[in-house]
Amino acid sequence: MRTLLAILLPCSVFFRAGRRREGWLCIGLQISLIGWLGAAVWAAYVAGEAQFEAHLAASGDAALEQEQR
Repeated sequence: MRTLLAILLPCSVFFRAGRRREGWLCIGLQISLIGWLGAAVWAAYVAGEAQFEAHLAASGDAALEQEQR
């Protein structure tokens, strides 16, 4: 779902991640068709990175719980 959102509306990925400055830069890229492609690739990368960080945080919490037992 995040990847589809990154392709169709790249700036929303940055705003949802709390990266306002990058979101406005992405809107600037989206104005042109060529820039839209770059913005979509950049947003898909950021969406995947955020998903990976969430996965690491979740697995880190699980590892801490096991160590405490």
